[in-house]
Amino acid sequence: CHEPEAFTSLRRDSGIWEPRCAKFGNEEFMSEQNETLQTGRSAVGGISDTLREQLHRHEAVCEELEQLPARTVEDYPAEIARITAEFKALPPLPPEYAEILEKRFAAATKEAERAATENAERLAQRAAKLEECARLSAELDSLIAGAELVTPGEVEKLEKRWNECLKSVDPEAAGAADFAARFEPLKARILAEAEADRIRGEQAEKLAAELAELTAGEDM
Repeated sequence: CHEPEAFTSLRRDSGIWEPRCAKFGNEEFMSEQNETLQTGRSAVGGISDTLREQLHRHEAVCEELEQLPARTVEDYPAEIARITAEFKALPPLPPEYAEILEKRFAAATKEAERAATENAERLAQRAAKLEECARLSAELDSLIAGAELVTPGEVEKLEKRWNECLKSVDPEAAGAADFAARFEPLKARILAEAEADRIRGEQAEKLAAELAELTAGEDM
């Protein structure tokens, strides 16, 4: 090397500034400077492995919270609290990274809380429908107990209300099979009795008409 300066040039190689040539033959000095440049990589051309790992951990927790609304969860608030505690327990980041990831986590928290609210509303609606199904089942028991006085209209109305209720709930959870096992025999009985009454009524009307004709003939 022919330049008079201690370092004639520096080159950028993979984010590291390295000395090419030295006028002074101080190898110990050069070795120390090169080591300093190598270990200080994050300051000039990248980030350290430790920081990179911490960033990945923060991002992984953010992603878990972001994916929460799409999952089926028994207790959304508990899951949000668990993930939030995990995020807060992570090692602190440099301010420039912390600000970005904290904003991302805050947005994910807002979306997860919205999903939790919607889920709570769905659960409340489901519970209300199940209660309605239970009331209809109790009404069926009352109709069965007083079957002699039950009309086809009452049976039809109960069936319509029951089918409407089942549109919003799991039939198994509502006890649909049990309801059908009790309802169908009652329905068949009431309709059969109604049909028999109709036939008897028509026969009575026919006999009455025939009797009227006979009476009219005798009067003549």
